[in-house]
Amino acid sequence: MAGRFTSEGAATAVVTGKLGGKPVTYEYSVTFDRGTFDDEFIPLLWANRRITYLVQEIRLHGNNDELLAEIIDLSKKYGILTEYTSFLVAGDERHRPEEFQTMDKDEAISEMRVRGGRAFSEQSGKIAVTQSSDLKTQSYMIMPPTSGVVQIEGETRRFNNIAQVGAQGFFRQGNLWVQGDLSGDKYDMKIKQYSKAYFQILEKDPSLGKYLGLGNQVRLQIGSQVVQIDTEGKETLTDSELKLLFQ
Repeated sequence: MAGRFTSEGAATAVVTGKLGGKPVTYEYSVTFDRGTFDDEFIPLLWANRRITYLVQEIRLHGNNDELLAEIIDLSKKYGILTEYTSFLVAGDERHRPEEFQTMDKDEAISEMRVRGGRAFSEQSGKIAVTQSSDLKTQSYMIMPPTSGVVQIEGETRRFNNIAQVGAQGFFRQGNLWVQGDLSGDKYDMKIKQYSKAYFQILEKDPSLGKYLGLGNQVRLQIGSQVVQIDTEGKETLTDSELKLLFQ
């Protein structure tokens, strides 16, 4: 069982269900905290099961823009591909993958409607059986899904322009790795790789190292700022700039 909480501290977890055909409710006292890096697989498990649930809802009740938008958001944020969001890394004859990654949400929903329309609506036949089997496998996963691997009509496909770092998804656009839940192609600050500024931010937050290790060019969010690590950029950060990133 995996779930998500939005604030820290003491709380009561309520689990409801059926036992022997009768409704039951169990309450547990719990304390939520930020956890550790060792816990980063838990958000991936939650996101994977949430995506599976949303896809099943669409199969049962038809396309719904709100559900489609949530599937796209989760796929980008956590780097979890589905049969219906594989266009984010595969592209097509009209668009390169990075164009799909940066398009606005309405366009992405439209693409997902077109690509998933037939499969979402199939209730019988080979496509429906294959999809049902894939969803069942995905929902029973007890480990996070492998980054860049997706089942498309029963065929396993692998992509190397997507990565999961901890619980965060990144997409490669040329030589640049971009945090999946960032929109557009703008950034607030550019920092030169291996400069004094580069090591200043690592000193402030050593955990950033796992993201910066993706390559020479990485765009990610630090605090309220979108930062791009590149071959050129700021070589030293002032105290006010550091405060802006780590306030």
